[in-house]
Amino acid sequence: KMMKRFMTVSALPQRRMFFGKGWDNAALDTVFASLLRKPEVNDHVRSTYVAGMDARDCDALRRMGEVAKENKTFVRVFLPPHLGDAHRLLKCYSLTAYPILDDKGEQLQVEMDGNHLDAFADPDDDYAKVVIPHIELVEYLAKNLLETLSWEATPRGAASLLESLYRGAEIPDHVFQTPAVIERLDAVKKH
Repeated sequence: KMMKRFMTVSALPQRRMFFGKGWDNAALDTVFASLLRKPEVNDHVRSTYVAGMDARDCDALRRMGEVAKENKTFVRVFLPPHLGDAHRLLKCYSLTAYPILDDKGEQLQVEMDGNHLDAFADPDDDYAKVVIPHIELVEYLAKNLLETLSWEATPRGAASLLESLYRGAEIPDHVFQTPAVIERLDAVKKH
């Protein structure tokens, strides 16, 4: 019954609030969390991470596993923000529709931390150059999430889903204002 509330989109209020209870942040996060718990998705994520580990990471993970086994717990490996947050994941996936091409007409490669990654343009940030680590995993998770939501599983679909979540949303003024922080800094300077 609980999931039915998330799947009946037409029954939700028409006016969405940024931090509201409609089909927005909380619902998308709930669906994404359940997607990550699916055995085939969880196995794919773990396999991808294990394939990219170096010897030092493997040794650290082995030691954590031994401690976890003694304590009868689990080892938790947290996803980076661009993979662990549904909104950031969909934003990354939507950017793959804007590859930057080099002089030869091929996708521009940018070196980051010793890896050559594809470069993309962010249309929401004056077409700034962006690289997306773990791009295969971003595509895999985003496509699965969009398919779970019965949405178009393309970068354009990801962009349209994000747009539909935030279109007409009222963002409270306090989200953009930080006077309390500034006042505290002034108070510290006076003392």
